[in-house]
Amino acid sequence: GRAVDSYLEHIASRGYSKATIQSTRYLLVTFYRLSGLSASEPLVNVTRSVAERVMRGAKSKYSPSTAWHYGVHIVRLFRVFATSGLLLENPFGFIGRPAKPRLLSRPALTREEMKKLLAAPRVSTPGGLRSRAILELMYSTGIRLGECAALETRDLDLGRGTLAVRGGKGAKDRVVPMGDEAIRWVRRYLAEVRPRYAGETSAPWVGQSGRRIAAIWIQTTIRRLGRKAGITK
Repeated sequence: GRAVDSYLEHIASRGYSKATIQSTRYLLVTFYRLSGLSASEPLVNVTRSVAERVMRGAKSKYSPSTAWHYGVHIVRLFRVFATSGLLLENPFGFIGRPAKPRLLSRPALTREEMKKLLAAPRVSTPGGLRSRAILELMYSTGIRLGECAALETRDLDLGRGTLAVRGGKGAKDRVVPMGDEAIRWVRRYLAEVRPRYAGETSAPWVGQSGRRIAAIWIQTTIRRLGRKAGITK
């Protein structure tokens, strides 16, 4: 639309490089392709539902790193549109962008570092045994932090050595195999620790309050154990 053309003319007049202008133009082309809107449509037609469609499209059409890249830059671009008065509000300001891929978040651990991390919890304590079981399960299956926190006890089939991940990436269920060490530590945790606190909850990972522990708790605990193990990544 005219507003977009005006914006491109504006950044050109401000001395932005041709590469920046070209990348911005390409970003807008990508946005319109994902949104299903015509490039001639005014920016006011970009509603929250359109923004959600764009983010869903990015996640389904591109690799995680590319989807994250487009998501970040589209959000920033529309933030500029809003602050410059081209829009009353940023329609992307109310929705989540594609998740930052783990390989972009931090360097992967070496085998030796992973061994140190797995050995960091004090398994003589209930909390330490729970942390070891979580670490072993995540390492063995490759499940995401949020998926781990959202598990139900019924998802753990220790007899068959499988884990059911429900509503994972793309809202798809999947079954993944568990390694022997993960099975051993999860079985020990379920037998020795969970019965003390679980109460009526169906979650495998519970705190002393008897409630499901949150993903942020798992993340914080892993970081703390990483520091304890001397891992600085």
